[in-house]
Amino acid sequence: SQGVSNAAVFTSTSIFNNQQVSVIGFNAGCSAVGDTAYVIDVNPNPNPNLFSSDPDNTICENEGITFTAVGSANYAFFVNGVVARPFASGQTYSTDTLSPGNVAISVLAEQNGCSAFGNDTIQVTVVPGPEVTFSSSDPDNLICDGDTLRITATGAQEYRFLIDNIYQGP
Repeated sequence: SQGVSNAAVFTSTSIFNNQQVSVIGFNAGCSAVGDTAYVIDVNPNPNPNLFSSDPDNTICENEGITFTAVGSANYAFFVNGVVARPFASGQTYSTDTLSPGNVAISVLAEQNGCSAFGNDTIQVTVVPGPEVTFSSSDPDNLICDGDTLRITATGAQEYRFLIDNIYQGP
């Protein structure tokens, strides 16, 4: 007969919501319907969308950025495939600790016992901050009124000099 098997286990990934699953058993040409039929409730997998607070997804090292997921109830956020925030009901993940380089942010959503990664992965470019050092033309930083002090900075492309936290120069 069609569909008869010696296997006592049936598996399927193609069951739809409200379909009924039952079983008929066979022994030596005799058959009987199982005493229970199951109506299966199939919950859809969530399909979250992911958004970034930065318009071009390029930030400086130690700069804050927020990611927002929508389309589900609970979310886990991943940075380069590693859990950065475990499942929680909040829709956002904020950080200012992304490492320099290209960083991939993704989200795993959970709802009604089903979970799925979103189709969106956000690529963030994290630009390393400069390592600025500077030196004084006077070794002990002790000068007389009217003397010229020369400060030389290295480690960046552009500089702003401050005296008592007030910008100096052009």
